[in-house]
Amino acid sequence: MQEGELLNQRKEKVLSYLRERKDWFQYLILAIIIWIGASIRYKVIPNLKDVTTGQFISLELDSTLFLRYAREIVERGSLFTVDPFRFAPLGADISNLAVFTSYFSVYLYKVLHFFNSKVTVELAVNLYPVVAMMIMTVFLFLLVRRLFEWKTALLSCLLINVIPTFLFRSMGGSSDHDMLGMMLIIMAFYFYVCSWQARRIRYSLVFSGIAGLVTAVGAETAGSYTFVLMVIGVFSLVELFLTKFENKDFYVLTAFVGSFTIFYKLFNLQLAVSPLFTSITTGLAYLALVVAGVNFVVFKRNILNVKRFLVKCEEKIPEGILSIALGMGVSALGALVIFGPRFFVTKLNDLYAVVFKSFSYSRWALTVAENKTPFVADWFGQFGKAYVWLFVLGSILLFYDAVKSFKRAKYLTGGYAFFIFGYIFSRYSANSFLNGSSGFSKLWFYSAIVIFLGGMGYAYFASYRKKDPEFEKVKQINKRYAFMFTWFLLMILAASSAIRLLFEFSPVTSVIVAFVFVSVFDFAYKLKNVYVKGVTILVLVLVLFSPFASWKGLVMEYYEVSSAQAGGSGPGYNQQWQRTGAWVRENTPENAIFAHWWDYGYWVQEGFRRATITDGGNFFGWWNYLMGRNVLTGQSDEEALGFLFAHKATHLLMVADEVGKYPAYSSIGSDKEYDRYSWISTFGLDKQSSVEGRSETTLVYQGGALLDEDLIIEGKVYPANQAGIGAVIMKIKNREDGVEISQPMAGLVFQNQRVDLPLRCVFVNGNPVEYKEFGIDACFRIIPVFESQTNVDELGAGLWLSKKVYHSRFGQWYLLNKESPSVKVVYDDAQQLPLSLYQGRMLGPMKIWEIKYPENFSISEEEREYFLRTSYADEELLKPR
Repeated sequence: MQEGELLNQRKEKVLSYLRERKDWFQYLILAIIIWIGASIRYKVIPNLKDVTTGQFISLELDSTLFLRYAREIVERGSLFTVDPFRFAPLGADISNLAVFTSYFSVYLYKVLHFFNSKVTVELAVNLYPVVAMMIMTVFLFLLVRRLFEWKTALLSCLLINVIPTFLFRSMGGSSDHDMLGMMLIIMAFYFYVCSWQARRIRYSLVFSGIAGLVTAVGAETAGSYTFVLMVIGVFSLVELFLTKFENKDFYVLTAFVGSFTIFYKLFNLQLAVSPLFTSITTGLAYLALVVAGVNFVVFKRNILNVKRFLVKCEEKIPEGILSIALGMGVSALGALVIFGPRFFVTKLNDLYAVVFKSFSYSRWALTVAENKTPFVADWFGQFGKAYVWLFVLGSILLFYDAVKSFKRAKYLTGGYAFFIFGYIFSRYSANSFLNGSSGFSKLWFYSAIVIFLGGMGYAYFASYRKKDPEFEKVKQINKRYAFMFTWFLLMILAASSAIRLLFEFSPVTSVIVAFVFVSVFDFAYKLKNVYVKGVTILVLVLVLFSPFASWKGLVMEYYEVSSAQAGGSGPGYNQQWQRTGAWVRENTPENAIFAHWWDYGYWVQEGFRRATITDGGNFFGWWNYLMGRNVLTGQSDEEALGFLFAHKATHLLMVADEVGKYPAYSSIGSDKEYDRYSWISTFGLDKQSSVEGRSETTLVYQGGALLDEDLIIEGKVYPANQAGIGAVIMKIKNREDGVEISQPMAGLVFQNQRVDLPLRCVFVNGNPVEYKEFGIDACFRIIPVFESQTNVDELGAGLWLSKKVYHSRFGQWYLLNKESPSVKVVYDDAQQLPLSLYQGRMLGPMKIWEIKYPENFSISEEEREYFLRTSYADEELLKPR
């Protein structure tokens, strides 16, 4: 036997062995992938400990709430109905709050504690995202293997486990509901796909019912469950439109929607299910069921003998489109009878807000960074350019794969490519002509949608009317393509509307990118030219796994970034917060009530063990408005005390983060004309322009601070947001008894002209210096700049405090250390961490005041009702400019 033949035989034996045991091989690779993902996500857990207690703490803010609730479940057996730590003095009714995440963590704790008694509930809560990620990976593998095949399934699992955009919310200690919600979404999709792929109807109904149950559990976990109903609803409508919807599909959809609705109601006995029907998100599944029901009754079974009236219509219009038209007509008629014509106006406004503004249609939403509407440039920064291009081009390849049997497959694919590029890249970056708001951007965006949908619709109708054999090929398109494109395009819509949804967007992108690589690999593997085949496969392997520093493979780069990020992460509730919390627990009454900006509520409740007025749940947005207006930007002590008194506040907390957050809470706390809106700008010491003499030093601080209101100087108007402060000049004289600070001058610039104005106030060396005569009612606070822990310039920077900021309670009490009979400082760690710039980042002290209400202080019943109301007194205050 020749050597070549022997090698071929051995090769065939190896391949035969692998084919016979391919499932074991797949599961072995899957186990390795799960281990890689879990090892990355576990790295952060040793960093998550409170130095004052030794207990594990959460990674980020929202996770802290679920940690506290998990501990409460373990201690009491269940959660309280009203949480007394939240929204003082009313408390928070959490009887219908989605808190399954905490119960899931408790179940995990009981299992782990059974095998290892050293496992605490805090550790189990921190481990939950890692465990949920492992479970999700298994179901993602099973889902993608059903939709495609095992190679795409394994590669998509590998990508999602290493990609940085999916890391933070799935990392150990990130115990918010996001990871569990995503796990349940993938599980629901898997069972629904199983239901339509099952050969026996009883199995289809069982799988579909399980998908509905899992989705109902998702509704008890996170708002992301709506994506399941949206995807399945739109997928069903697409199948109906393409006249591919069969009796089995109707049974499957009915079982899914019915199961979800029943279990949703069982889990929430006090909640009505009617909002599910009318929502523009969850309502899509119910609309699809109505349309499917019409299709089943009228066309499939002709139960009401209506079909005979539609014979002529069917000659020109496909059955699916008639079903959609009739179903939407039935739904509209029902909504009109039940809710009235106003319902349609409201839903159109809601649809516009979701599609074009998403989370950014209120002042509050605009102040939350994760609600920012992203550009493609932001996607590049999050995913990497190569990855974005891969999933965009991959979707085009997938579309071609779906329509390649058609004569005009290339034209159809070209139309889709024009659509997807126009939809995505018309909003490339804020600084380009493709900024989403320019004329060309809008033209490309809308023309891409209209041309693609119009062209597809025309071709569809034309082929139907002409009885073109091509029309019958539509029914032969595999359901997986409709499902994948529904999932992908809906998540494109979501990820284009809010940066926070890149997390939910990541799984479907991993599937598309994996599909690209596997498709190219399969194509190359079939090539007859051995050298071309080998080179192509080698390039694919290097693109994914290259370890070379000069050209890092996609997977290797993601692994290194994610591994470093996880290992280097620490708790948001850092040591400064931890030490402050220890002081509060030891030095304040247990029934103390803390007032602060809403961001920190969960940390105060869990770390300080004290009740708060506001927190991240934002049940009562009106209270955020009052906290921003009356307290933080309040222009007098009296203005602040009324709100604090109504909420029985005993202590007030302010932190350095509020310097950067001033635009946020001053926006929320403003009236319709944005009367309190302002910002705090930083100026740096220009050492080249500064002059140091024997007895006098002139310090020049350069920066830029636009005026936040019109300023009139000698009859000339300097308009807000156009004129601004470009520099602050201050002279320091050395004297035997210390230093003398001359009144600083602010350089006001407008239309290339500058006028110098004396400031009212300067804060230096820990004390404010105020002048009776001034040209501009503002203050300049000097802060040190730390280049390192040992290299510090005590006069290195300054904060520009406009009139609005200067006279605010945050300005007076926190920034300028003003004493007040209304509040008494009881905690201030400025000695350990002064307000300063440390390597470009603003750091500073945490301050706590004990509130001193004047003797016999009281408010009227009308004022009390005003301060304690739970909805906005005027909805116009919610609207952004």
